[in-house]
Amino acid sequence: MAKRSRRIAIVSHCLLNQNSKPYLDALYPGIVNPVFHVLEREHFGIVQMPCPEVAYGGLKRWWQVVEQYDTPIYRGYCKELASNVVDQVEQYLANKDAAIIIGIDGSPSCGVHYAGSNSQWQGRPNVVDTKYPVAEGKGILMLELEKEFNARGLNIPKMLGIGLDIPGFDLKSIEGMLNEELKTVTGNMGLMGSKKSSP
Repeated sequence: MAKRSRRIAIVSHCLLNQNSKPYLDALYPGIVNPVFHVLEREHFGIVQMPCPEVAYGGLKRWWQVVEQYDTPIYRGYCKELASNVVDQVEQYLANKDAAIIIGIDGSPSCGVHYAGSNSQWQGRPNVVDTKYPVAEGKGILMLELEKEFNARGLNIPKMLGIGLDIPGFDLKSIEGMLNEELKTVTGNMGLMGSKKSSP
């Protein structure tokens, strides 16, 4: 008998590996446990996206914002990663599996609803006592993911941003937030095909 749940979560890299975060930015020793516990309980398989920031800026990078990462080279790199991710996800969507993308709100790369953003954030990193600036908008990798889904005429899976990079975010809210979003995703399971409908 087949054991597949036909449920997948496409997650930002640092949700399963907080060691990839900039120095002093990790909120958990390794895995973001509340996310993993909910996904495991609801029988979601996990597709872990690569972290573009680690390859681009290394583990000793500063806490940068969208305006600093928004260069042709970084966007091109994120586009390449997005294409590789969608290569996999497209197969699950064609099978009408339930899918959700889970990003990091406040991240300049993986923000879904909010991203690190400030046009004045530049120069020497002497802002230790300053709150990380966040504004409405998507991070660069998430923007490139959206573009890749659209370029292929694919429906974009539901996207959820967990505010780990937003100053003051309530970590206790993670499980409840994720539970509600997963209900929506599994409730529509098999109803939406991979391709967008023609107008």
